[in-house]
Amino acid sequence: MTGNNKKVLVTGAIGYLGGVAALELERYGYEVIRLSRYARHLNSIIVDLADKTSLSKLNELENIDAVCHFACVLPGRMPDDQLLITNQLIDRNIIEWACKAKIKHFIAASTCNVYGLTSTACDEESPLNPPNVYALSKIIGENIILQAALTCLIKVTIFRISAPYGPSLKTNTVVKNFINSVKSGKEIILKGSGAREQNFVFETDIAYACHLALSNGAEGVFNVSGSEMISMKQLAQKIISIADKKTEIKYEGDDTQEFFRGNYPTDKARKAFEYIPQVMLAEGLKQTYFSGL
Repeated sequence: MTGNNKKVLVTGAIGYLGGVAALELERYGYEVIRLSRYARHLNSIIVDLADKTSLSKLNELENIDAVCHFACVLPGRMPDDQLLITNQLIDRNIIEWACKAKIKHFIAASTCNVYGLTSTACDEESPLNPPNVYALSKIIGENIILQAALTCLIKVTIFRISAPYGPSLKTNTVVKNFINSVKSGKEIILKGSGAREQNFVFETDIAYACHLALSNGAEGVFNVSGSEMISMKQLAQKIISIADKKTEIKYEGDDTQEFFRGNYPTDKARKAFEYIPQVMLAEGLKQTYFSGL
């Protein structure tokens, strides 16, 4: 499958998911234009999406077919009240520009955290219960983008992404922490019994979902998750097995999220644009472990 020479603008293209998406979409045959606040790629355009006047730089671009929007302020990068406002500005400014520029398709990255910490499966119709300000900002962003799209002829696709991981990941997550513990010869620390479950999606599968949605013209809100559910204990055991080391697992303290089951079915995405995760968890963890993360 190829991108059929489509020109795609990727926001947040120097960040984690945006960077992976930009690279993978190029491999699918798209002409990718990278957008970022920072100049870390020779072909990136430096724009602060929170500053509406900064977007004037984009007016020079021509024949953009689609936007894949990954830019946002992540948790811990600024105070909560500032994060909430900034993410709203980013989303509002880029969708308004896309409408004025008559972009045909707009894909935006959200998160499965919008469903909150639940013990039951959450599909796209499940109630939203954001557990933190970041998740709240993504709900608001979804609504800003969907509402703006009603006023212009633009297809909108929202991806609610579940626990991304992979070799390009830099921030501290449970996958990274477990891998670093094993590599450094330390024991893996588990809270509670290790029964909490998550669904991890490999980084390139998110770019794959973008490609499929662009190819099929899919519109709507979709869960984008990985190949299987796994408990924290099983995750630790799997990483230890991949490393082929005698790492010990130590149980320490309580896990206030022990009840959590991050189960996000992708039936809707499969029906709409044939999304099926391509990288199974075992293979993804192997690639991540031996990548030098």
